[in-house]
Amino acid sequence: MLASLIPLFDKDMMTCAYSIFAQKQDLLKTPYAAGSGRFDGAGYITGLEIVDSSGIDTLSGSKEVFIAVNEIALFTDIDAQTKAPHDKLVLLIDAEVKPDEMHVKRLIELKNKHYKLAIRNITIDMFEDYRVILKLMDYIFLDHKKIKIQVARVYFQT
Repeated sequence: MLASLIPLFDKDMMTCAYSIFAQKQDLLKTPYAAGSGRFDGAGYITGLEIVDSSGIDTLSGSKEVFIAVNEIALFTDIDAQTKAPHDKLVLLIDAEVKPDEMHVKRLIELKNKHYKLAIRNITIDMFEDYRVILKLMDYIFLDHKKIKIQVARVYFQT
C-alpha cells in the first residue's frame, strides 16, 4: 500500500487539515493493475483503513482529514469501514459523482450522519449543473489558475 498525508494550509499558511492519498497497489511495480483490475475493491475506501490503523488523532491531532471517495465507494457502508468520528472526516468526491437524484440522495444521507463533504475537479462550466451538490458541500476545491474567482463567487453566496 502507498499512502501520503498531505497538509492543507489556510490563508496564513498554517496547517488546517490533512488529505490522505492512498492506493492499494504500487502501479509502478505492477502496471497491469492500472488496467482492468483497477476497480477491484472500488467499494473499499483505502484512506479509511489508514485512519483506523494509525488512529485519527495520531494522523491529524485535532484537524480534519480529507479522504477521497470514488463514485462506487460512496454507496458502500462507510460507517462499517471506520471507527473515526464523522465530524473529523471529510469525504472528498469529484465530478464522477453526478448531480442526479441517486447521488444527491446519498450525499444528503451522509450529511445527516454528520459526515463533512468536499468536491474537487469541477470546472466553472459545471457549476450550474452541480449547484444542488455544491450546496451540500462543506468544502469546494477550486483551481485558481482555471477559475475566475469573481465569476465563481455567485455560486457560493447564501
